[in-house]
Amino acid sequence: MVSRQNLLGYTLQQMEDLLAQFGERPYRGKQLFKWLYNNRQYDFRSMSDFTKDLRSSLEAAYEFRPPTLQLKSESKDGTVKFLFRLDDQLPVETVLIPDEDRQTLCVSSQSGCALKCRFCATGTMGLKRNLTVGEIVGQLIHVRDNYGNEAYSNVVFMGMGEPFNNYNHLADALRIMSDSLGLGIAAKKITVSTSGITPIIRKYADSGLKAGRCRCMPQRRRSEKRSCRWPAPTTWTT
Repeated sequence: MVSRQNLLGYTLQQMEDLLAQFGERPYRGKQLFKWLYNNRQYDFRSMSDFTKDLRSSLEAAYEFRPPTLQLKSESKDGTVKFLFRLDDQLPVETVLIPDEDRQTLCVSSQSGCALKCRFCATGTMGLKRNLTVGEIVGQLIHVRDNYGNEAYSNVVFMGMGEPFNNYNHLADALRIMSDSLGLGIAAKKITVSTSGITPIIRKYADSGLKAGRCRCMPQRRRSEKRSCRWPAPTTWTT
């Protein structure tokens, strides 16, 4: 059986480019983007505004498949932890955190982490690799598909990994998340938490992305104490 390419993680521009290869106009790419991310329709054969030939071509070559869930656990306070296994069997964790007025989804940007912050268990793993755009967005897709459109009200990048050490994939994930044709999450509902990668913070601020507040880890009064627990400032001046 021929392996199909996973479209999860394709940006709007990439889907427009893809449909252009089939001789279609850009608006077809917008339609495909909306079907997959917004309408939650993953069966190409059910995309009623496409021609039969286009639907057949997409079905033969492509799929839309989130990461595989290995384990789910729920604590007494309602917090739900998800452990995903990627195609190469690396682990990724996502956490759904309830609060009085919100449901926050804590997502990962890497499998493991290179920073080795002493308070963080992920740091003991070391960095395995960056997550792809699809593996980042797939965490949100899985929770939404299994818990409904109101599963989470807020998203924070405070799971496994340092988001700004995977900046390009993070940026594309944010574009998909915040696009009204995509996941449609309001910018004020998305927070990117960083240990303080200063050059990337500046790049992020100048990027024009319509999503994501940037929040650095809390400062300590004694810089040497902070540097001991948060390794990034030994490299970058915050």
